Amino acid sequence: MQRNLEQRSNMAIKFVPNMRCGQLKVNDKTMGFKVQDLPCIVETYKTQDKTNIYKVADISQIINCNSTPEIPDLGTVIEGDKNDPEVAESIAKREKLLRYPHGITAPMKNARKRRFRKTKKMKYTDAPQVEQELKRLLRLDLEAVSIRWEVIDVDKKGPKTSENDTSVTSGGNEDAPETL
Repeated sequence: MQRNLEQRSNMAIKFVPNMRCGQLKVNDKTMGFKVQDLPCIVETYKTQDKTNIYKVADISQIINCNSTPEIPDLGTVIEGDKNDPEVAESIAKREKLLRYPHGITAPMKNARKRRFRKTKKMKYTDAPQVEQELKRLLRLDLEAVSIRWEVIDVDKKGPKTSENDTSVTSGGNEDAPETL
């Protein structure tokens, strides 16, 4: 019991303000470390009687230590608007440094590259163009002289149609089921 207390007192952790890197001191050896995100969540279990297991925690981060005592440099994040290309590039570069490419076990080596697909970047259309197109379509709809709709019944041979000159109607024959 006393030996465990001595071992505990020989370890110290010192984080820097960003809480993602710091120094770890074990006995007389000081090591720099950074906290990295694992590619997937690892569940940990514990047993007391070698038959029943109990879930203890979900692990999503790992402390990666260096042999040198220097604190790893994660780069400086430029403050400002996230839509600014320089700021976005700085944030992406820092996040890439904080992602661990491998899992904990051997089959998960290079898991980020091999198992997860890259996300597509969304194309943003200009809001004024979308708004103009919507207004144009609504104007054309109001100017329509006649509107035609039909209900197609799969069981019967011919479609039922209706013509309406002034207003839009929905529905149709109440007995026939509607299918689109």
